[in-house]
Amino acid sequence: MSPATLAALAAILIAICSFAAPASAQTVCEEHMIRISKAYDIPVGVLYSVGLTESGRRNSLQPYALNIHG
Repeated sequence: MSPATLAALAAILIAICSFAAPASAQTVCEEHMIRISKAYDIPVGVLYSVGLTESGRRNSLQPYALNIHG
């Protein structure tokens, strides 16, 4: 899978997670990661790492942080 495709999938995942309620955002993000991981055969750890990198956090996902322009 190309880096551009992986980045697009990560952006989609983060966008999906942005609709989650703040109290349960991490759980919702992780549920979406598992679903997308299975659908596209991408390791969950890769998606989680991209989510952490995009949000700028080291230990928690931030579904409202979407770095579109890189």
